Amino acid sequence: MSLKWSGLLSLMLAAGCSVLAPQGPTEVARGEYYAAGRPEYDSFFILLHEKQVELLSAPAEPRAARQALTAVLGLTADASNDALAQRLRQEMQKLASQGLRVRLEVPTPSTAVDASATLHTSETSTPSPLRTALPQEATRLVRARNRMVSTRAELEKLRVMGITLEGGVPRAFRTEGPWKRDEVRDNLSDGQKVITLMEARAGEVELVAAQLLALIGSAATTDGSVGQTVAEPEPTVPPPKSRRSSSRGTTSAKPTPAGPLPAGKPPAPRSEGEAAGPKPVQGSAPAEIEP
Repeated sequence: MSLKWSGLLSLMLAAGCSVLAPQGPTEVARGEYYAAGRPEYDSFFILLHEKQVELLSAPAEPRAARQALTAVLGLTADASNDALAQRLRQEMQKLASQGLRVRLEVPTPSTAVDASATLHTSETSTPSPLRTALPQEATRLVRARNRMVSTRAELEKLRVMGITLEGGVPRAFRTEGPWKRDEVRDNLSDGQKVITLMEARAGEVELVAAQLLALIGSAATTDGSVGQTVAEPEPTVPPPKSRRSSSRGTTSAKPTPAGPLPAGKPPAPRSEGEAAGPKPVQGSAPAEIEP
């Protein structure tokens, strides 16, 4: 897949986009900044031009990362992806035989343009230029990929902004001549076509970076467990022993001694056949109640 960008106008022509007005291409179609003369419209065209300039150099980052890796591996810059992966595996297996096992950790795609790849190693004594080259070039690819993810999101917002502005042209430029309103509309219309092309180009650069990341991530990793955090099992606390358990596993309750009957409570009735208690002896009662 080619990453050459020979100018937005040539891409539009190759894609069959008819953006050339009868009097000639608009400023936007030529990749230039167009000044409409109204702040809200100028803000749109400034952002559009900045994205055009950004995407002119976007393919250079994945290409530079690839060239740096092929140079470290002793390959030519035009080596195929298969040749690059094969040579990288060979070099990593040599390092593994010397005791150096590695894992290349690559963050998932996002809009974070400062994300980084990490090279986890089993030891630090074995020298190799790949220790520096792998995380450095992988990080360059991660940021190129994420930058395109962010760019596509920004372009979608820019598209909506342009549609809104196009509907407001008659009101915003009501005091201008009809030629001015037509000029603004033409540049806004071409802006929509340019946004479509830029979204496609951003997706292309993102795909190239992601494919190269997947290739080197797989070829460079010789031990997937290096640098992984192992969760320690939580200690188990035995349940407290019951104080009332016996050796047979049964629970015995100590008998509660019977206390004295409450004062004034009558004695329990005798059952049939039960012997009567002794009769009170005269003189045994207190003097005040003795007959």
